[in-house]
Amino acid sequence: MKINLFILLIIYFINFDSFGNSELQSDRIAIKQWLDIEKKIERKESEWIKDKKAINDLINILSDEVTMLESNLEKIRENSSSLDIKKIEILSNKDLLIENSTIVQNEINSFEEEIFELYKLFPAPLQKKIDPLYSRMSNSDNASLSERMQNVIGILSQADKFNSIITVESSLEEIGESTEEVTTLYIGLGRAYFVNSRGDYSGYLKPGSLGWEKVVKNELAQNIKNAIYIYNNPQEAKYIPLPVEF
Repeated sequence: MKINLFILLIIYFINFDSFGNSELQSDRIAIKQWLDIEKKIERKESEWIKDKKAINDLINILSDEVTMLESNLEKIRENSSSLDIKKIEILSNKDLLIENSTIVQNEINSFEEEIFELYKLFPAPLQKKIDPLYSRMSNSDNASLSERMQNVIGILSQADKFNSIITVESSLEEIGESTEEVTTLYIGLGRAYFVNSRGDYSGYLKPGSLGWEKVVKNELAQNIKNAIYIYNNPQEAKYIPLPVEF
């Protein structure tokens, strides 16, 4: 089109003298319109080249964003599947935990009932030692399973420890019309022997259905004092006969 326009201009200027004024004016207008159209076409082509590049750049950017979004969407789907699996596992574990907690609660209830019965059979020194735990266990309506279990384990641990050692305790007792100090030697949870400071009051204690029963045996006073003396003053072991009933 530009070549044709160039040829047209050459022809126009060669034949300039052969045209009349009116024809010349008409041709000039036509050529000017042609040039304007040509310029507009060139401008549009230039604008289109620029717009095309911008559009292609935008397409590339959008394509990258679409790719990224698709990748993120895939990750979300994968995470969603993982979360669903974890949710199922958690719900399964929850059911298992509820089942296990019910079993544990029943066991703790059973242990607490047994300890309530055993407490009155424990000797006074052991009762004194476990009283804080026993008090918490007696008022554990709002306590968690772990707290209740700690109370039970604590009491049983103290009872087991007491049963594996010898314990000597002194206390004031009413003997006749006077109050005297009485020392008691506990051999675990099986038997205990007591004697007063003067050595004229002695005997042994044995566990019974209603608590520890006292049996007075004043003739045992010297042997019991000897046993307590050996306990308080470590020395070579000696055989000291003391009665035991089964």
